[in-house]
Amino acid sequence: MRRAPTISISILCAASLLSGTSAQQKTPAKTAIPQKSKVAQAVDSGNLRRDTAFLIFTEAYDTARELPSTQRLGLVSEICDAAGALTWPRRRLNHGGSVVRKDQRGQPDISLTKKQREELKGWVEDLYSMGDEFPQDSREHMQAQFAATRAMVAVDSKRALEMLDTADVFNNRDNEFNMRDVVSMTLFQSLYRKEGLKAIPVLRRKALQFGEQDVYPFHSVASLLRELKGQQEIVRQFFNDAITAYRRTSQPLRKTSGMVSLISSRQIRNQLAPWQVQDAAEELAGQMRRAVQHPPDPSSGMPGLGIQVRTVKSALKQFAPELAATIPEPQQSVGGERTMPIASVQNQPVAEDTSIKELRKNFEDSRTAVMVLNEDNVHEGQQMSQTIDKAIDLGTDLVGRLKLDGKGESAIQDSVGGLRDTVQVGTQVNPSATLTAVRRIQDSAVRAEMLLTVAATIREMR
Repeated sequence: MRRAPTISISILCAASLLSGTSAQQKTPAKTAIPQKSKVAQAVDSGNLRRDTAFLIFTEAYDTARELPSTQRLGLVSEICDAAGALTWPRRRLNHGGSVVRKDQRGQPDISLTKKQREELKGWVEDLYSMGDEFPQDSREHMQAQFAATRAMVAVDSKRALEMLDTADVFNNRDNEFNMRDVVSMTLFQSLYRKEGLKAIPVLRRKALQFGEQDVYPFHSVASLLRELKGQQEIVRQFFNDAITAYRRTSQPLRKTSGMVSLISSRQIRNQLAPWQVQDAAEELAGQMRRAVQHPPDPSSGMPGLGIQVRTVKSALKQFAPELAATIPEPQQSVGGERTMPIASVQNQPVAEDTSIKELRKNFEDSRTAVMVLNEDNVHEGQQMSQTIDKAIDLGTDLVGRLKLDGKGESAIQDSVGGLRDTVQVGTQVNPSATLTAVRRIQDSAVRAEMLLTVAATIREMR
């Protein structure tokens, strides 16, 4: 197993850099050494945060590799997503050009280096192949493929397209909101924001390809078209493709919500020709009238007809109220309403003994003490280190005790969440002291999750 990288404590203690300020701003220069511009200082600070965070993400990934696949799957998925967030530039595309996002003006573009991207891609491929360790129809198999394809979008969009084509999880056509649509929505937006109008031919071909398989990505196309302002011809071409796919589909009820997502957007409608809007409205109204006259078999797994009818009528009332009025209300099926199941005895909270209650109280008190350090801007000193150590040790002990006593997954996850919050605040107080305390955690699963929390917090520091 590859040894976890050693991170310089001096880097992690460089609070001035991690917070986006420079020590040179506080101490006047005594020599004629040229001072860096604010942009250069911001780049240095951003690169430092990126490199430090990525090293800790790597340590978290290596720690997770020690775990069984059932535990490793969720952690590696989180690590890939969090590390992938380092690749997003601080800009967005508008009318085919690049503009700085309002919330990040004055910040430079900071993304992963080529070497870091290659390493992250290896993690994502590992996540994808992890799915083969589980039965093909299992939740874990689908989760691994879905998470890997989503994470690959930030690293290698071409490889993500390949995964989108071949992964088993995206070949289930029985879902109203196909899982392929979830990933392709992110993928379409990512490619457009990265390449601008140059990406449009590729995206249209991919959408048409899905349409030939009766899984046209209506929601993904709608999300893309909402970003295409002032591109009437492109919007109209995509819309023609979509309405054609809707007419040809063998399961119009499953695709209705996707078609509605396109036609209900005023921003999209305003770029369409009037005949296109009218044509789509008539098609939707006709499909709903036919469905009401010949309702689907309740055992077919089709989405609720009443919900579909209300959704379409609500959308059409915005611009075609006369067509909305032609759709009758479906008849209520007998026994159609669902009743909420009574909670089983196993799901009821398990009473805690006195020792666990005392441990929990001590942990909560120590969490509060760490928050006070952050509020009072106390970032150095022995008391600071001891406070962080105590809080993380108590939180780890609580999680371990709950696991040992079999108190239930809900109680364990609540305590893990409390420990995660403590680590996040501790990292804001002093990254070095918090990382040192996290590395002492014996439980590999908990340690990997807390390393992930440290890295993600450093990534967001300014």
